[in-house]
Amino acid sequence: MNCYHMLTEMRDIIGEKTASHWGDDGLLRKINFSQRQRANELMSVPGDWLLASEDLTPAASVITLPSNCVKPVHLEETTSHCPISIGQNIRDRRISGVSGQTIWDQVMEAYPLGNTLVVCIDSYTTGVTLWFQRRVPDLHCGIESSVAASTLGFHLANHPVFVADYYKGSYVEVMDATTKAVEIRSEITGYTAAGVATITGTPVDTDLYGTISELPEEAINLVILDAALAAMAKPSAALDPKYFEYLLALRKEAKKDWKRFITTRISGSNRTRITEYE
Repeated sequence: MNCYHMLTEMRDIIGEKTASHWGDDGLLRKINFSQRQRANELMSVPGDWLLASEDLTPAASVITLPSNCVKPVHLEETTSHCPISIGQNIRDRRISGVSGQTIWDQVMEAYPLGNTLVVCIDSYTTGVTLWFQRRVPDLHCGIESSVAASTLGFHLANHPVFVADYYKGSYVEVMDATTKAVEIRSEITGYTAAGVATITGTPVDTDLYGTISELPEEAINLVILDAALAAMAKPSAALDPKYFEYLLALRKEAKKDWKRFITTRISGSNRTRITEYE
């Protein structure tokens, strides 16, 4: 389900098919707040749901972390595959770097410092591969404003993130404004700080669009219910207590289902069990 459909479903729940108290930008903030909570939950359980890897080149022993890196998981040399142990903090570093240290002499180590990892070997520049928990980008939707072929202009009034390449790698669906039929589904291969994405296909001005969450699809119901309840519980809201209680019960069950789902990625037994011999 893309973000536009999530927003539409949320408006149905809160009883605002057309904006009244909440504009689209306000509801998008609620959706993204809930999505970030689900992403944090996903990163705190086994399964490596959001694991990614990237080849990096250290500069004078300093490895700059990718911009979407939340937590480093594993580090090794790209060619030799020699592991580099990652310490918890600077207090775990060796007292001094050792020139030319290799895995055969002593285990290599690195420690986190700001948005970098520092390898405890002097002038270390060997290429490395980093596995890390990646950040889930915020969702966005609105009325597209195409500026050229193969581009999608984000709806600026809905406040997209104005950081270059922020949405790169995400998928987006573009829909006809009248029929709501999906005309384009494409990976975003580039994104400028001005809010223009590069996609495959050329939308028409005033088409609708919505990015697709990088969380498992099983999270979407909880994200919508959580965001809708947050929107309904606004100050001085005239709530139907029974309806509000019903939504609270739905969210409670959705959260239980979500927690059960992310506990493990393996269904049933995680090994082969020999039950009898011939």
